[in-house]
Amino acid sequence: MGRTIPSLTQAIREETERIKRVAERIRDRKLREKLLRALEHSRDLQDAFYDEIADPLEVVLLTLILYMCGGND
Repeated sequence: MGRTIPSLTQAIREETERIKRVAERIRDRKLREKLLRALEHSRDLQDAFYDEIADPLEVVLLTLILYMCGGND
């Protein structure tokens, strides 16, 4: 059984905020902006993981991978 939506939502939010703090220190403006835009989509994958055991970092990283590979059309 997977996590409840509120706890997964909070955990994803915490991971996203942690990566945002790191992103703010990236000197390359384009890379920083792309990463920050990608992080905005983290919650989009949350519903797909509803009935699965998922690590919040897994959800966030999968979001970043998909976004960076052109999933932002």
